Amino acid sequence: MKLSVASLALAAALSLSACSGSPDPAPEPVTPALEAPVALPAPPAMEGHASDPATYPGGATAQIISVDIGPAEAPYVAAGEPTWVRIVTRISVTGDDDYAVGDWGPQGSLRYGPNRTEGILYASGGNADVELVAVGHPVDFVEEFALTVPEADVGELRYSFSPAAEYEEPWVFLDLQDTTGD
Repeated sequence: MKLSVASLALAAALSLSACSGSPDPAPEPVTPALEAPVALPAPPAMEGHASDPATYPGGATAQIISVDIGPAEAPYVAAGEPTWVRIVTRISVTGDDDYAVGDWGPQGSLRYGPNRTEGILYASGGNADVELVAVGHPVDFVEEFALTVPEADVGELRYSFSPAAEYEEPWVFLDLQDTTGD
C-alpha cells in the first residue's frame, strides 16, 4: 500500500499537534454526598442463663438437663485435676424438619473461674455420634470435663455448646453452677 506524501504530511502534523498541545486539565474531584449512617440490626444473642433454652438459627433447641460437679476419681486427681463436671444437654427440633448435626456433630466446651480456664474434655457420650435429630424425638448429649482446681475454687461455669459445630455458632450457657442443685 502506497501512501501519498500529502497523507504522510497530514499524519505528521496531527501527531505534532497532539504532542505539543497543553495537557488536559485535571478533572475536578467529586465529593460524594454524605449519608446518614445506617443502623445495622443487632446480632442475635448467643448466650443466656443455663436454665434457659438456646434456639439456633438452623432449627434446633438445646437445653441443659443436668450439671453434676464433684470430686474427680483417683486417676484424674493424681494428674492434677481434682474436680469433675458432667453436663447433659438435650437437643430437640423447633421446626417441621429433622435437624442434621453435620459431620462434626454436637460439641461443647467448658470454662471456669475468673480467668475462664478451659476444662479438659474427657468423655462425650449419650448420642455423641447422632447424625440426625428427628422432629418429636429429642436426644441427650453428655460431656464430662476435668478441672484443675478443687471444687470450692471453681467459681462461674460457662458452657459453650453447638448441636452442629460444623455450621452453628455455639451458644454460651452462663452460670451453670446455679443448676447443680447446691
